[in-house]
Amino acid sequence: AGSIASSKSPMPPMQHLILVFFATMAPALGWLAPTRTLLRPIVSFRLRAEPEGVAVTCNIADVDIRRLEALPDKDTIQLEDGQTAHKYFLKMTIPGETTKEYMKEIEKDSKKNADFPGFRKGQIPPWAKPKLKTFCVETALNDGIMDAMESAKLTALDGEDKNAEVLEDVAELIRGYKIGTPLSFTASFSAKEYVVVETPEEPEVIDAEVVDAEVVDAEVVDA
Repeated sequence: AGSIASSKSPMPPMQHLILVFFATMAPALGWLAPTRTLLRPIVSFRLRAEPEGVAVTCNIADVDIRRLEALPDKDTIQLEDGQTAHKYFLKMTIPGETTKEYMKEIEKDSKKNADFPGFRKGQIPPWAKPKLKTFCVETALNDGIMDAMESAKLTALDGEDKNAEVLEDVAELIRGYKIGTPLSFTASFSAKEYVVVETPEEPEVIDAEVVDAEVVDAEVVDA
């Protein structure tokens, strides 16, 4: 998780943004960088229309994943037998209880470890609180995407091909969001998937001579 920047400016890798955040906040809060693998880079832009695609099974409630176009062959994308690489569209609602729990943990760690100059130990200055909300929402977005991918048995790509795009204006999304309420968003990402190609059954070929012989035999029996 970390800061998600606008697509209006060049996007550094998310991990760089996290390091900027932690360089400012972590020494005072006593935090360590997240250990969960990050989808990088994440950018945001406005989605005009939901794309069509093939539905992908996901066992998480309020999640819609669609398989879009196949990715072009690249040396950086290593596929195993039976795997394909595609773009995917995700529509998801994260339960309000999830962000509520995230925020509780963040505030708990902050109060326990906060040591800002000019403030009592354990006291969070007013200017830091919006940053905690931003960190909470961005953590929920990143974890939500990754949880959906895992449930759908999708494997993130490696290196620079590992990415996710939040399709809303993330700054506006965070600004208008209230911790503890459902968090709805859409995203696009690239991933690998084992796709089972169903071969259509060939119609049974009926030998006309055999049928005629069976009919004759039946007539003889009836006689």
